[in-house]
Amino acid sequence: MDATVAHPPADTGSGPQHDTERRKVNLLLLYRQGLRHGRPFPALDEVDATAINNLWRFCFVAATASAGWRFDHLGHALRRGYGMDEGTGANGVPPRLRDLLHAPCREALLRRAPLLSDGLTPNALGDELRYRACVCPLSDDGLAISHLLGPVDYVELRREIVQGVRIEIRIG
Repeated sequence: MDATVAHPPADTGSGPQHDTERRKVNLLLLYRQGLRHGRPFPALDEVDATAINNLWRFCFVAATASAGWRFDHLGHALRRGYGMDEGTGANGVPPRLRDLLHAPCREALLRRAPLLSDGLTPNALGDELRYRACVCPLSDDGLAISHLLGPVDYVELRREIVQGVRIEIRIG
């Protein structure tokens, strides 16, 4: 797979949830690779949401422009994780999610290649999330990047201090 890591991966542990987070990113990279057919980038209209239904609910699609990007899609699982109301439009992206995606989206545009990113971030409700994201460039004409597609998977963490020992509890 032709992905670039934005930074050294955070110590995200191991176990079933960690494997699930990694699997979603890997599945999208494999799906994207299958759409390329030897071209640098697949086009957005080739992406079939029903073919990646379990991933689509965690995905975002952002249209690129000289002034930045506009979110055209935010999957319902991604909305829920970041504390968004279901009625909120895709461009009503919470600032923390927009900030989280800013650097990986910019870097994927510059490198013209998929980019992986992971770490910790609070959602709009103040709950801490451990996230893993992948940003994949798409092109309508095969050359200029017109959209960015990617899943943002997460697990909610509750941190508690018990007798001076920090404990992470995964919720969900």
